[in-house]
Amino acid sequence: MKVYDLIIPGGRRDPSKALLDALVFGSVNFAVLFWPFTKALDPGFALAHPGWQYFLLVGLLFLAPLAWPVLYVRVCRLSPIRTRIVPPTATAWDDVFMDSQRRGRNIG
Repeated sequence: MKVYDLIIPGGRRDPSKALLDALVFGSVNFAVLFWPFTKALDPGFALAHPGWQYFLLVGLLFLAPLAWPVLYVRVCRLSPIRTRIVPPTATAWDDVFMDSQRRGRNIG
């Protein structure tokens, strides 16, 4: 959530809602990456590849949650998808200025 807030600036999060968001995003992350987690925690894999197990777990627990917001914002900015969903910006003006910046035009 912090990475997403750095990419798409918004208002302050309510701590009670932020806790619920963190639980939901953590659950989604675990659900999407369930198979690699089971592979990394398999005792046979751990004995055969202890170094790879360490790197896989670090990647799944720390790097994947950092990559999801970046991937989400990039996918939302693709032209075919952008016309079908609400863009991830704090206000409509942010979207207008971001479009003009991408096109290389000044507004005003």
